[in-house]
Amino acid sequence: YALPLYLRSLSLINPPESSCHSAVLMNNISEVFTGMGNLEEAQGWAERGLKLVENFQPKKKITRECEESCGVLLFNLGMISEISGSIAKAHDYYERALQLAKKIDFKDCVNEAELALQRTAILLKEQAP
Repeated sequence: YALPLYLRSLSLINPPESSCHSAVLMNNISEVFTGMGNLEEAQGWAERGLKLVENFQPKKKITRECEESCGVLLFNLGMISEISGSIAKAHDYYERALQLAKKIDFKDCVNEAELALQRTAILLKEQAP
């Protein structure tokens, strides 16, 4: 039931690039698709949200919401990559999420990214020849 509501909410923000709320909604849409097992669609929505927040104009009006959205989107792209078996790519996304989270003092994201990095580091060692 959530997906149509998120899509409708997103359609009401015109243009989507005008608000970081769009990135939050895109992240939520991505999470719904992840939960449905549609990782390709989930990745697409997360990448769109990340692109939006990274290119948000005006830069001087970047809000806490924008910064946290970027951290969560990076983390979720890591999660999607990890589920898809792209462990190195996941590790890179988690590292980016961690660096941003530390920069903006986003403690929950720091904690989750550190745990994910530990997990993916172990998986990468297991994959090494």
